[in-house]
Amino acid sequence: IKSLQERVGKKELNIMDLGGGVGTALHDVKRLHPELITYNVTKDEEITGYPADFNVICFMERMPLAMKGKIHYIFSNMATRYLLFCDKVIHGCVEALASGGEMNVFFSSERSHNPDEEDIKRRMQEAYTYLKDLESSGKIALEVNGSFSTNFGGSFESLQGSLYPASNVKIIKH
Repeated sequence: IKSLQERVGKKELNIMDLGGGVGTALHDVKRLHPELITYNVTKDEEITGYPADFNVICFMERMPLAMKGKIHYIFSNMATRYLLFCDKVIHGCVEALASGGEMNVFFSSERSHNPDEEDIKRRMQEAYTYLKDLESSGKIALEVNGSFSTNFGGSFESLQGSLYPASNVKIIKH
């Protein structure tokens, strides 16, 4: 948080948990950094348990326009597997990031709510291409890690030029 505050030049940052559910992560970070403004973006209103400064109930594939260019840090851990269209989520997150903002999201298609595996593969490839184009044009700095070990004893590599089946995506918006 401190390095992000230095990079953006302000102490009061807007922090978003994408698919925050109950709100535990934001609750914990708010206790450590009460100056942060927290946004719990979730699709189920009744699931939120800990208060955030803003509970945003929406389909994560359609990020509210009011968030455009406003969020300094977006994080998520595998919530994207419960979505239909990860490519739209990535577009919305990039749009929501403020200049100097950072996104660190683990995208996974495991147990995706999209039943069409070929559609998932295509969307994850299009998302990767979109991010690489933004990187090439100097709009973002991008790190994609598509090599993982699972707690079930296996490991895998994401497909070349894709976020499929899972990848950790870190973006810093210029």
